Amino acid sequence: MQELTKKEAYQYVSSDVGKVALYVYSPLCGTCKVATAMMETIEKMLPSLHIAKCNINTMPMLAQDLKIKSVPYLAIIQNGHIHYEIYAFRSIPFLFDTLKKQVIE
Repeated sequence: MQELTKKEAYQYVSSDVGKVALYVYSPLCGTCKVATAMMETIEKMLPSLHIAKCNINTMPMLAQDLKIKSVPYLAIIQNGHIHYEIYAFRSIPFLFDTLKKQVIE
């Protein structure tokens, strides 16, 4: 997953390239470490899906602008608007099925 800078993150979420996935985490969060490993697996399983990630600690304004309630957080963004959100990462099969349905199909 590509780690975005603040400027890149704002460009990413406002792009009009169709659906994109944005994973937001904190390196201080234990649950985020598990979610990051899950997202890295998903990235290998769905190579056509572009997933970018942001460290919430370095861009609190992005969290405020996207109204992120907690991390880990995954947003499917389409044409600058949040299309779908995930806060509970549950399992790799759940993420795989959800992302395949929400982004690829």
